[in-house]
Amino acid sequence: MTANGLAITKVVPLLVQFSDGSTWGDLTLLDPVIGREGLWEMIEGRAVAREFYKGAMSAYKRGGDTELVSFLTKAKNTLHTDPAYDALPNLRGLGSKYLRIQQTSGSAAAIREIQSRLDAAQGRSF
Repeated sequence: MTANGLAITKVVPLLVQFSDGSTWGDLTLLDPVIGREGLWEMIEGRAVAREFYKGAMSAYKRGGDTELVSFLTKAKNTLHTDPAYDALPNLRGLGSKYLRIQQTSGSAAAIREIQSRLDAAQGRSF
C-alpha cells in the first residue's frame, strides 16, 4: 500500500474513538484538537448521557411502554431554555433516536439498545 508515493509498512494507533463514543489510547492527544476544557466537556457529557440512559431504563421498569414513551418524548421536546438542555445539548437527539426505535421496532428493541450503551459505559472510569 502506498500513500503519496511512500510505502506504508506499519500503523501504530495512538488514540481511537469508537462509534459508541468510547476511546482507547492517550486522551491527552485530543488536547490540541479540542483543548483540555473540551476534553472535560466530552467526558462530562458522557456522564450526563449515562444518566439519560439510566432514566430511560428506570421509566421502562416503572411503567413499561407508557412511561418509556413519556420519558423519551419529554427528552425529544426539551427546549433550549430548559436547564436539562444545557446539561446535555444532544438530549433532543437522544430522545428522538430512541423514540424512533421504540415506534418502529418496539420498546424491547429500544431498551436493548439503551442497555447496550449502559453496558459499554460500565468499563469507563468517568
